[in-house]
Amino acid sequence: MILVNFIIFFLNMLYTLFNTFSRVFRLSPPNPFNKDSRKPRKPYEHDPEARSYVLQQNFSIDKVPSALDAVVIGSGIGGLTTAVILAKSGKKVLVLEQGKVAGGCCSTIPEQGLNFDIGVHYVGEMGDNSFCRTFFDQITDGQVEWTKLEDQFDIVYIGDKHKQRIYPVTAGLENWKVLLKEQFPAETIGIDQYFAHIHTCENAKFIFGALKMMPLWFVHLLVKTGILRVVTNMWKDAYTRSALELVQDLTHNHDLQTMLLYYWGDVGTLPSRTYFSTMALISKHLNLDGSYYPIGGPSELPFNMIPIIEKAGGRVLVSADVDEIFFTKGKVSSVCVKHNGEKFTVPCKMVISDAGLYNTIMKLVPTLVAKNSYYYEIANELSEPCMTVISCYAGLDGTPEQLGIKPQNYWFFLKGDDIDKEVKEYLNADLEDLIKPEADIPSGFISFNSAKDPEWNMLKERRGKTTMEILIVANWDWFKDWKNVEHKGTEYKHIKEAFGNKMIARAVEMFPKIKDRIIFRRVGTPLAYDHAIRKHHGGMYGLDHAMARYAPWMEARLRAKTDLPGLYLTGQDVLDSGVVSAAFSGALTAQACLGRPVLWDLYQLHTKLFKQRRK
Repeated sequence: MILVNFIIFFLNMLYTLFNTFSRVFRLSPPNPFNKDSRKPRKPYEHDPEARSYVLQQNFSIDKVPSALDAVVIGSGIGGLTTAVILAKSGKKVLVLEQGKVAGGCCSTIPEQGLNFDIGVHYVGEMGDNSFCRTFFDQITDGQVEWTKLEDQFDIVYIGDKHKQRIYPVTAGLENWKVLLKEQFPAETIGIDQYFAHIHTCENAKFIFGALKMMPLWFVHLLVKTGILRVVTNMWKDAYTRSALELVQDLTHNHDLQTMLLYYWGDVGTLPSRTYFSTMALISKHLNLDGSYYPIGGPSELPFNMIPIIEKAGGRVLVSADVDEIFFTKGKVSSVCVKHNGEKFTVPCKMVISDAGLYNTIMKLVPTLVAKNSYYYEIANELSEPCMTVISCYAGLDGTPEQLGIKPQNYWFFLKGDDIDKEVKEYLNADLEDLIKPEADIPSGFISFNSAKDPEWNMLKERRGKTTMEILIVANWDWFKDWKNVEHKGTEYKHIKEAFGNKMIARAVEMFPKIKDRIIFRRVGTPLAYDHAIRKHHGGMYGLDHAMARYAPWMEARLRAKTDLPGLYLTGQDVLDSGVVSAAFSGALTAQACLGRPVLWDLYQLHTKLFKQRRK
């Protein structure tokens, strides 16, 4: 593609000029990816106390390092990635987490000796030679290992127990295409067209990434003059039509429509409101060479990133609720931290917020300051969060092998006639009707992290036990009245139990061997996401990743560096949903903070390592 080739040529030329100029005048911050930082894997740490020593360092003003270069609000993967890259460039960074444990959606929930994942259930593109793998290896010093799930990493169930169809999804786009043609032999033309549309979007991540790094005036020029349409293929259907509309034009087979859209939950926005290109990127990411899971669980990411931040003189402190960002003469000067009923002021040169666009601009930045920023307009326009969920965490007596569970994920759809319509009707229904025993759940997701993790049995309390996580979509309005209620009462508990019963019943239909093996269960509502990780209205991925957001000009305006001096954004809101996107947003933010082409530094290192492996 013309634009992609131009971007690579332009970045290469810019990088050469930047390095030459920096060497002459010695102005450049150190290259964070100057050398391969991987080290031999240390023994896995399973002792809860040793892990909490790293992940749960409580805030106190004496622990705050002096002469800070930056404060990061929030310890999600975006915030930690920014902090790690800054640390690798010699910067002293303080990460402040309002919760009791660092990691955001990469943290885990302990319950009766077992651990449950909050947000990372599987990740794509973690093969040995991938750019993503190089990136994660460098921000963890090679301490996070990845295990591959089954080739059939997703299993889709359509229909109830009386008429249930089961369709596996297999690794590799070509392999999946072949499998779909076996499953739907009369739909080969539509299937071919679907994958042709996916390949149309193969450079989408480069295009969107480039738009975020180019000067805004230049992006505006590309969009308004129509040049963007000339040098890219963004005028094609895959970029201009919704996923639902495009797929419904390809086939009238309802089961096939469901299969081609089943992973909409990984976006958090219904297919009718999502550009096909957005879903195509996720499909390619997960299907390229299969899906992976971090050995030891998602908390291995923060557990191995925090020491890198500390090595450079920084800290990661929890129970540190940032209440406000202070500005002096229009520039960031400090943050206010609440801890145990007291308030503390922490001076800093810059603030990087991983608290989400809406929370940052509308809650942390003083209103008079925020209204002078174009981000105030964006925060209002994009204030709607993506889909929220009800979760059910269950402990099971028995090993995954005994219960017939494999390292896979499972999606279920009650009818599969029109998943978009079914979910909309469900979300707009009266809550009293939904909690009746006869009411059905239209769709959901089930994962067993214990079946994916080779280190699971290394802790004695886990042996012979299996964990199950069930997620179903929900409506924030069902629960918002209880948000600030300390003692929520019997009605709230009754609603939670009703949903829990339905979720468990659906899981037992799909996995009959787990019946009578459930030791305990814990049901969480959107209020948990809103409180524990401050997701606006409990949104799974923060902002609603709808079509309105992905208009090129809007997407380009939402970038890491704000127009408020000293304030930067990072995390999923800056780039896209998922742990990999959040991490790459951290790299974009570090690049903006340092004024150095960090991503090109990484690309240069990746190329060097790839050549070494080939030799």
